[in-house]
Amino acid sequence: MSILSVATQFFSQPKLAFSVPPGVFIPPPRVASAVITLTTAAPDLERPAWPRFFRIVHAGFGQKRKNLANSLSHGLGTEKSTAESWLRANGIDPMRRAETLDISEWVSLTRSAGIDTP
Repeated sequence: MSILSVATQFFSQPKLAFSVPPGVFIPPPRVASAVITLTTAAPDLERPAWPRFFRIVHAGFGQKRKNLANSLSHGLGTEKSTAESWLRANGIDPMRRAETLDISEWVSLTRSAGIDTP
């Protein structure tokens, strides 16, 4: 997961359409590619909560190779212990990294009132 994939899944239902082999590109990349289709979907949050959602997501991805508690505490300007408690209250291990969370976990964090975010 990345911020782009979180945003994509927040606003749509992505689906793999087909794979594209490296040989169709010049020069061929070392990885296979894919084409996806995006079907618009209503986000699982009310529109007023969207800025808060993306602030939390951005903070979570703000420090690469850091665990979620460190990234969120730094990105949201709160104590690490506060971020750890907030994550645990939402059933999320504070040692996980942002890229391991799914959309429902980001939404859960946004809905909870355990941390001060605008």
